[in-house]
Amino acid sequence: MSENIFKIHGYSVDVFVHNKLVGNYRLDEPDRETFGYSGRKTEIIKQDIELTNKKIVKAGTKIMSECAPICGRTIKPIKWKKDVTDFTNQALLEFLKQDYKFHSLVLNCADFSIIKDYVSGKLKLECTDEQYLYIQAYWQTGKRPK
Repeated sequence: MSENIFKIHGYSVDVFVHNKLVGNYRLDEPDRETFGYSGRKTEIIKQDIELTNKKIVKAGTKIMSECAPICGRTIKPIKWKKDVTDFTNQALLEFLKQDYKFHSLVLNCADFSIIKDYVSGKLKLECTDEQYLYIQAYWQTGKRPK
């Protein structure tokens, strides 16, 4: 199983009868190795199951079940930005040139702060000040309207 980044509060098992979701029940420990759609199991149950919606699935019923973790807060902070500080200035610029919107901004934008916000905010790239200066020098030499 992969490393968890969220605190697990239990597991929810969805129960399907004739491919129709009839409800779910909660477990403290998982009853299978694989979660979600790929972890579906089909079985004939040996005892009644009471679901959280108070419905009861009778013993002898053929069901399909799917288990999913009930997640809470993150255990460790999630880093949403991609760290490109180890890229050379030229490599970063070549990477950015592949983005159509960046290319359009370089040609049409009159203020570099918009380009910087796009790289940092929209593309979620963490760059050094030196890399931003290199991008700015490229922007200044671009063919922009005056």
